[in-house]
Amino acid sequence: MANYAILTDLNRCTGCLACTVACKAINGVDVGNFWIKTLRVGPNPIKGGSGQYPDVEMYFLPMQCQHCENPECVKVCPTEASHIREDGTVQIDKSKCIGCRFCALACPYGVRYLNEEERVVEKCTMCEQRISQGELPQCVAQCGARAR
Repeated sequence: MANYAILTDLNRCTGCLACTVACKAINGVDVGNFWIKTLRVGPNPIKGGSGQYPDVEMYFLPMQCQHCENPECVKVCPTEASHIREDGTVQIDKSKCIGCRFCALACPYGVRYLNEEERVVEKCTMCEQRISQGELPQCVAQCGARAR
């Protein structure tokens, strides 16, 4: 079975937030919460540059679950709600999640959060509903710059 990953070419990402919006729309992510956060890094003066246009650099960094090979979040989950599927994606079984947030604290990327309404932890699922049908995750399909 294949192991899935999302690669992002930071030289192509324009910071348009299409991935963030597409993710929120397809997964019903609540207002104020994000499964993908796009960070703006810069503008930083280029080495030896003046720090004024055009001698500056800036890039955008989409942050989401990395679906780690050896995830800390899975190790600390007391109910085994966080688990690795056969396809290598890290998923959360909401029926087992008790909302303790140990996984959120253990995540080195800080991409898990507590859904206050359901009292369960949520994160990027890599659109398991789409990849199970052979489709691309919604954030990849909607990337206008084709950075993903």
